[in-house]
Amino acid sequence: MRFRYKLEGRDAAWQSQEHGGKLSIVTFVPGVPFRVIASNNDGVWNEEGETLDFSVAPACIRRTGSNSLGGVRCLHVWVIYRLAVLQISRAIGARFDERLAERTRMARDLHDTFLQTIQGSKLVCR
Repeated sequence: MRFRYKLEGRDAAWQSQEHGGKLSIVTFVPGVPFRVIASNNDGVWNEEGETLDFSVAPACIRRTGSNSLGGVRCLHVWVIYRLAVLQISRAIGARFDERLAERTRMARDLHDTFLQTIQGSKLVCR
């Protein structure tokens, strides 16, 4: 199967597509009809062909959509990161508070024991 194509108003003659199966077009013009004709295995061409009307979005519109999707993904990753950091900082803070409470308790016990020893030695020395 072979193809021929042309953009109405742009191409004066049919452009041949020698390798069958895929049609590669470099430039589309918005609003210009695209016509395709094909031949069968016997080499008989369909002269009427098919006209396709479609539009190609400008590159900036396609980029904007992908950039906004990328922005949403970045925001999602950033929120997950911040939640993980918050969870880790709370766990570290809780462990710090536990250790501080234990050390404060030990310091009070030592202080009380030391004061009792001093008071006891004062009584013995008199």
